[in-house]
Amino acid sequence: MWGLFMIQRLRMSIRHLLAFTLIVAGIGCEPSGGGGGGSSNDFGDNDPNLVVAFGDSITEGQGLSGGETYPSQLAAQTGRPVINSGNGGEKSSGGLERVGGVLARYKPGYLLVLYGANDLIFDRDLQDIVANLRGIVQAAKANHTVPIIATLTPTFPYHDFISGGVVALNPLIKQMASEEGVAVADLYGPLNDVSLFQSDGLHPTAAGAGKIASVFAGKL
Repeated sequence: MWGLFMIQRLRMSIRHLLAFTLIVAGIGCEPSGGGGGGSSNDFGDNDPNLVVAFGDSITEGQGLSGGETYPSQLAAQTGRPVINSGNGGEKSSGGLERVGGVLARYKPGYLLVLYGANDLIFDRDLQDIVANLRGIVQAAKANHTVPIIATLTPTFPYHDFISGGVVALNPLIKQMASEEGVAVADLYGPLNDVSLFQSDGLHPTAAGAGKIASVFAGKL
């Protein structure tokens, strides 16, 4: 009887072990979260591998060589083609006017959005900035392009006069992104180091651009 009891206990232990193994395996197969999209997205007739970096002079790469800009470094980090559609001096309203043509021309799978610094320099209303960014995001979504929107980086002398605006605007960008169901590339923390910026305190160095690229890469 004792031998039969031990055999039954052993069989139960094996069954429990098998069940636990299946549970763990199932967890391991779950898709990881936090990205800007994946194979489940409906990209329409867009190229799901193509990325367009859309923004102002920070995207364009003022003060940097072509290979140092964040779009170039993003392409190197991810192996994806990345088109630099930065336009120096542009405000979010200009981006809203331009986004339709960019989407139609390139048909990208992803649109990386980084705007707001020029708006703050010219003292634009925060809600107007967010409304423009929302319009850009919605245009991308309507085009079956996945938008990923960035918060603003910190600023340092000689552009620290907009630092209060950056701190006020970033939560509004995050709130809008949550309402629209899009991913946020939060640049503020990773770039909170004056050594990552050129002497104007606004435009990143090559190292700073690399940090921007890394944050966006984590969302693709």
